[in-house]
Amino acid sequence: MRIEFLKDHPEFIDELNELFYRQWGAIYPEFTKEDWRQRLIARANKKKIPTTLVAVENGVVLGSAALLESDMRTRPELSPWLGGVYVKEEHRHKGIGRTLVAQIEKMAGQLGVLSLYLYTPDKKRFYRQLRWQVLEKTRYQGFDVTIMLKYLSLKE
Repeated sequence: MRIEFLKDHPEFIDELNELFYRQWGAIYPEFTKEDWRQRLIARANKKKIPTTLVAVENGVVLGSAALLESDMRTRPELSPWLGGVYVKEEHRHKGIGRTLVAQIEKMAGQLGVLSLYLYTPDKKRFYRQLRWQVLEKTRYQGFDVTIMLKYLSLKE
């Protein structure tokens, strides 16, 4: 498995779009599939915010994670964010999500980011295992979510 930039794999955009829409469409009912697709395209950059990383094996996308300026409209003062962490169901529990998150954290540190945020409706335990701290619990878009924080060390 390799972790690469989505920018280098535009062929994965439509597949990720479908997966994201199914996974998170209920949280953002105002977004169409095309809106999701345009967001993915906008996040297909290299070594700058926003960017998306993909886990790839034998030409197949296994999952993704993104480094975003903002991921929660109600908390614009918090920035930047880890978002779009997704691993295909058949590839879960193999460390792919952990690897993607670690690579986003590393890249954020290299970009001078001191703290990173995320929100999750249901994966608090996963992120706590990765040393993320609970910042607060709140309602967002009609869902109970946990906002989490991780302090990063700067990498040269």
